[in-house]
Amino acid sequence: MPSKEEMMQLVIAAVSAKISAGSSINACWAYDLGPDGHIFVDCRNMPHRILRENGDAPCRITISLEDLWRVMTGQLDSQ
Repeated sequence: MPSKEEMMQLVIAAVSAKISAGSSINACWAYDLGPDGHIFVDCRNMPHRILRENGDAPCRITISLEDLWRVMTGQLDSQ
């Protein structure tokens, strides 16, 4: 299993790939990763932004970094 820093980088890369510049997503959301921090995703403007910080988002998803990594790598069903 990768280190927490590697997991964070892999998660950010996976989110970035899903919200590529050609994406029509017009939303923002935040992942609350507990003691591992936050990821704020803002697709309301171009270029889209992914920040490793807490942000004001109407949708906040609370999940552990490990579980988010498992979802992004297909090891855990997001349902």
